[in-house]
Amino acid sequence: MKASGMFSNRFAVAGLTAAVLAGGCTATPTGPTAPPAANMGIQGRVEALQTGVTPGDLTARGWECRVPPPYPDRIVCRAPNQSFPSPAVPVDQRPPTFTVLVFQNTGAFIGTQIGIRADLYQGQICGATGEPYIFRPPIGYYECLHPAGR
Repeated sequence: MKASGMFSNRFAVAGLTAAVLAGGCTATPTGPTAPPAANMGIQGRVEALQTGVTPGDLTARGWECRVPPPYPDRIVCRAPNQSFPSPAVPVDQRPPTFTVLVFQNTGAFIGTQIGIRADLYQGQICGATGEPYIFRPPIGYYECLHPAGR
C-alpha cells in the first residue's frame, strides 16, 4: 500500500474513532453500553479491533452472521438492514457494494471484506494486497479482504 493510502486510512479510522467516542460520551451511562447496531465499514472494523467483538455480540445487536460456502472455517456478519449478496436477486436490484466483517469460526476477527458488484467493477486495486479484487462468480461480486491490523 502506498504511504498516502495508509495515511488517509489511518486518518479516517482515527477520525471515526474520535467521533464514535465523542458520540458515545454525550450521556451518563447507567450500565454497560454497546455501540449502535448499524456500525458498518470502518466503524465496524474499529469496533471489532478495539473491543474484541464476536459474531455472537453482533448477532445480539441485530446483525446477521452466517458461514459462507465454501468457507466452513469462517463466519461473515452483516449489519442490520443490509442484505448478503445473492445471485437470486436481479443484478439491477442488488446493492452496488457491500461490506461484511469476517471472523474465524473460533470467533477471532479476521478483517473487513468489501464487495463491488461485477457490472460496476473497473479494475480497482485492493488496498490490502495491492492486487485487483477477486471475482466470486457464485455471488457476482469482486471482493477485497482487509485483514485486521492493516
